[in-house]
Amino acid sequence: MNARRAHFRVLFRQIVGALSLQVVFSSVLIATGGFLVLNKQLTLGQLVAAEIIVSGLLSGFSKVGKQLESLYDMLAGVDKLGHLLDLPAEPTGGSPFPAHRSGPASVELKDVSFTYAGREVLESASLRVEPGERVALQGQSGSGKSTLLSLLYGIRQPQEGVLEIDGETMHTLKREALRAQVAMVRGLEIFDGTVLENVVAGRPQVSAEDAREALENMELWNDVKMWPQGVDTPLRSFGSSLSMGQARKLVLARAVASRPRLLLLDESLDDLDEQSRTRITSYLFDPRRPWSVLVTCYSLPVRPQASSSDPPSTSGYWSRSADGNGFSP
Repeated sequence: MNARRAHFRVLFRQIVGALSLQVVFSSVLIATGGFLVLNKQLTLGQLVAAEIIVSGLLSGFSKVGKQLESLYDMLAGVDKLGHLLDLPAEPTGGSPFPAHRSGPASVELKDVSFTYAGREVLESASLRVEPGERVALQGQSGSGKSTLLSLLYGIRQPQEGVLEIDGETMHTLKREALRAQVAMVRGLEIFDGTVLENVVAGRPQVSAEDAREALENMELWNDVKMWPQGVDTPLRSFGSSLSMGQARKLVLARAVASRPRLLLLDESLDDLDEQSRTRITSYLFDPRRPWSVLVTCYSLPVRPQASSSDPPSTSGYWSRSADGNGFSP
């Protein structure tokens, strides 16, 4: 808001200045010309001609001033683009993920540390998630839950320690290979396009039938089929044309449509209504699904099913608390 006030303050000063300059020059010209006409040093016709020429020049100058707003917008856009291009790019190298791997993935952190803006978010954190395990991570804001998921998705790199997925060191893998195995839900990342395009998200391995099945499992298909255009219904950025619950279900459907081997949910279940949350969580945590799950939350998900040789908690999954120094069962 302060930036917009400053922006319009500058524009107002420039427009007023241009108009004031036009008035002052015209007044000076008329006064000087009138004096010369009275002294018979200038004819009245010459004065009128001079006034027309000067008024035209000043009018053109004033019009140029009115176009400065577009110039400022362009310069601001170029500056923002420069900041974007200055951001560090993701590494493009790396090895492909072994093609024969299938089923839920295992994950292991070994003494992982991460510092953000001078503050240590993770300090020598260690965690192991077995294939098919469903783990809920709880902790206060700033305890490192979301940072952990960012590390596992390859958005950030740890300053110390090792992250492994199925025994493969993650920083040696191609980002495309990693994200073909891992899906993450964070926020309401919906782009301009149809419902189908938002679920498929440009992935050739996701068919229209996969998208429909994902929408059904995320409790959104009944809404979609009631819309006049169905899955071809256009959506706006950030899901502004959807309710909060519908937008959340859509991004969850996008994540499960590709059947990832590791599913990361960053506080993506907290804002669902109780009935939808119960059914969706039961589906996501079902041991028959082809993924392991890590979910961060403020309150524990409701009684999903679980299976493992280790005993789960009474809620049916494994709860780990995050304190920045590791994750304890």
